[in-house]
Amino acid sequence: MRNPALDRWQPLAPRALRVCVALVFIVAGASKLAAPYETARILDEHGIPWPTLMGPALGVFEMLAGALLLARRFVPVVAVVLAAHVFALSLVFHLPFGLPAGAAHTQWINVTFDLLALGALYAVATWRPLDR
Repeated sequence: MRNPALDRWQPLAPRALRVCVALVFIVAGASKLAAPYETARILDEHGIPWPTLMGPALGVFEMLAGALLLARRFVPVVAVVLAAHVFALSLVFHLPFGLPAGAAHTQWINVTFDLLALGALYAVATWRPLDR
């Protein structure tokens, strides 16, 4: 059964989702740029080459991708690229195998958020008609 009170808000859903996803990546990128030494330390712990270069590069990438989503530019392409980024991030940084129970629990929470981000990026990439 349709709810007329909600029907008028339904067209805003794709825009709201796109803006929220964009802001998540802008903030994530900004946090990498705001704490470059901490970001480099974490990247180094996970065996990422050139961590002092990759940290700022990841921060700029995430902020740029978020800004493109916010500006409604190349939305499907940017969403797919970000989905690949989140998938790789989850595999490299968030899978908790071999960790103590407390740390593993925290990492499973991160994996859950990664799955949520992948679902949101899928919705942003495939929404028809595209929110332009």
